[in-house]
Amino acid sequence: MLEQHKEDVFVCPNIGFTVVAAYEASEWFTEEQVVEFGIRKALAGAIQGVKEFRKRGVWIRGRSDYGFRFTPHEKNARDLDHLVQYSGFTPIKAIQTMTKPGGQGMAMPNELGQVHAGFLADLLLVEGNPVTDPKVLLEHDRLGCVMKDGRFHGKS
Repeated sequence: MLEQHKEDVFVCPNIGFTVVAAYEASEWFTEEQVVEFGIRKALAGAIQGVKEFRKRGVWIRGRSDYGFRFTPHEKNARDLDHLVQYSGFTPIKAIQTMTKPGGQGMAMPNELGQVHAGFLADLLLVEGNPVTDPKVLLEHDRLGCVMKDGRFHGKS
C-alpha cells in the first residue's frame, strides 16, 4: 500500500535510535537486555525495510528519536551516517532525506528545502564537505554561519 501511495506518504525508519541502542548504549542497556528486547533484530528488520522501500520508490525521511540520554538532540546529524553505513545511501542522498523534501514532509509548499531561485531554503555553511563525510556536521566547531529565510544569522 505504501508503494501505491508513494507520492503522498513517507517512511521515517528511526534507524539512528536503534543503531545506538544496539551497539553504543552499554551504559544504559546490558547485552542481555539488547538481546531480550530484540534491538538488533529490530535494526536488521528496519534496514531490510528501508532497502525495500527504496527499491520501490517510497519516500524515506531521515529522522530518528532524539532527546534521550544516549541520543541527545545535538547528535541527530548522526542519522546521515547511519543511512550511509546501514542502508546503502550515498552521503548526498542521505542529506537529501533530511533537506530536499522538508517542506513536503510537513505539508508545506514545495518551494521549501531546496536551493533554487525563488525558493526558500535555510542554509548552514560548514567547514568541510558533508557530501564526502556527513560526520562533519557533528563537529560544532566546523559549523559556520546560518542563513534563515534568506537572512544571515551569524555563527551557528
